[in-house]
Amino acid sequence: MITTSSCGQHACAKSTEEPLAQKNKEYLASTQQKEIESKTEELFHLIAKMDRELPSHCGRDNRQLLMHLSILVQPKPDDPQWRFYRRAVTINKYAFYGFALSLSYMAVSDEISQIYDALVE
Repeated sequence: MITTSSCGQHACAKSTEEPLAQKNKEYLASTQQKEIESKTEELFHLIAKMDRELPSHCGRDNRQLLMHLSILVQPKPDDPQWRFYRRAVTINKYAFYGFALSLSYMAVSDEISQIYDALVE
């Protein structure tokens, strides 16, 4: 026969262990997220410094990474380099969609003009 006091002790032990483990996981995730944000900022500043001081040594891949990191780091409106790369991201995005739109228009414009000419005649 199982007594209620022994069953109650096991239930209490389980209920306190689960929230404690959950809190540890949340704390670990929070700590790791802060470390990732810190490393992201550090990497942005490191590549930006290299691009500013040694532009011939900063390759295309590093500049693309710098543009991507400019989105992820904390906004720096006083930093001209951050503003430049944020603007470059926006321009690249609009240029890509503009190119795709104009290419698709050119692809179907002849067909549209043929349909229009057939309707007018």
